[in-house]
Amino acid sequence: LESRNTQLASTLRSDYSEEQSLQLDPKQADPCAKYVASLQQAYRTAQPPTWDPLPQCQHVKLAMIKEKGKRCGSDKTIAESRVEGDVDKLLTIKVPVDSDRIFDAGTFDDERQVILVEGVGGMGKTSLAYQYAKKWAEGKLSTFDAVALVRLRDLNEHDVREVDRILPHLLFLASGNSISKEMARLIVDKQKILLIFDGWDEAPASICKLPFIKDLLRSVSPQTRILITSRPDFSLDLHGLANRVEILGFTKGDIHDYFENALKSHLPNSEVKSACDKLSSHFHRYPVIESCCYVPLNAAILAYIYLNRDQTLPITRCELFQELVLCCIVRELETRQPDRVLEDVSSFEDLPADLKEQLHKLSELAFNGVMQNKIVFTQKELTSLSTLGLLHSVQGFGSIGRKLVTCNFIHLAVQELLAAYYISRLEPAEHSKQFETLLNDNLKFPVLKFYAGLTGLTNEAVRNHITGF
Repeated sequence: LESRNTQLASTLRSDYSEEQSLQLDPKQADPCAKYVASLQQAYRTAQPPTWDPLPQCQHVKLAMIKEKGKRCGSDKTIAESRVEGDVDKLLTIKVPVDSDRIFDAGTFDDERQVILVEGVGGMGKTSLAYQYAKKWAEGKLSTFDAVALVRLRDLNEHDVREVDRILPHLLFLASGNSISKEMARLIVDKQKILLIFDGWDEAPASICKLPFIKDLLRSVSPQTRILITSRPDFSLDLHGLANRVEILGFTKGDIHDYFENALKSHLPNSEVKSACDKLSSHFHRYPVIESCCYVPLNAAILAYIYLNRDQTLPITRCELFQELVLCCIVRELETRQPDRVLEDVSSFEDLPADLKEQLHKLSELAFNGVMQNKIVFTQKELTSLSTLGLLHSVQGFGSIGRKLVTCNFIHLAVQELLAAYYISRLEPAEHSKQFETLLNDNLKFPVLKFYAGLTGLTNEAVRNHITGF
């Protein structure tokens, strides 16, 4: 966990041994209590990764919904339902459920050990994961004796090949305390534990295979619960193992409440109403921007752009993230080179030559990552690259006990936008070579949308695939 690195740095060991533990000994009077205390210490002040330099979404309301029946059926089932006029019921019937009650007995028809929380990027999945850990540490989630929060990107593929190494490594990552196999078993056998896996979509490829979860389920007690967060496109294989819960973002009213509160904290009271009226008028004229803001993080991005780019209001999603990138570059430059001022920079092409070249190198990194379905990068891959404020680092653990610093773009859409920018700077003949890959892969298709936004694409055969952008 990022926010506790400094607090727990003194407790971490560079070399992990399964035969010895740092502070925990099964022979102690109550080793479980000591380990639980270390978890509580880690989570009391834990905060989700911030989207620096964006403001945090303090007003996000997480609406949890439970699905009754099928959301996705077979082609035959959907076809039959369409004929009968029931396709909407098949696809969309859901029942609201309080986020604090999803662990209660009877909440789901099927009492499985795994709960899958799905939502697109920026909806608040990671914030929810941290919220559960912190609530438990503060004594507000009494359902469990212990909560262990693991960022899946911290896992190394080599560390999960043997089932008997999974639990000690997960508990080590959760608290920063080395722990033996025997100790891990003692804790899990005696405690009601919630294991939270944040970011199934960010885990190494070999981990996102069913044997990992199936093996883990076989190795924990029936009273253990597992909560996994993921973007929907990456978690289809888990649907048969988990009860699915979805996070909904802002309502229309939430969007306007959020902006009013965000503006109140940065503008004089006399200017807040006119600013809110300006935003409302802009939403009415460009509904695509309002629809973007149903994702809480996008609302935070728009608020930040408005406050830091001379009240700029983008009119497309592509422009929204272009402005975000420019905000980050300007802020980074102000921090590192305060004597250098960027004026009248309204697009990537307006950047000075040196910054444009640095952006191009980052765009190549983004493009290669997209083509490899990769969103986490190592420091080695960033050698000689300037991040321009567009990536943030995460200190985690690679192979057991070894510190590992990785980086990812501040928003997945930023990576997709830069990948599109990279394509747009290739020779025209090279552009079409990328289209087939982008069109035939749903995970890469957003790059083509951004490409269209950057270039004003006019090819009707492709435009038909990107209507509404």
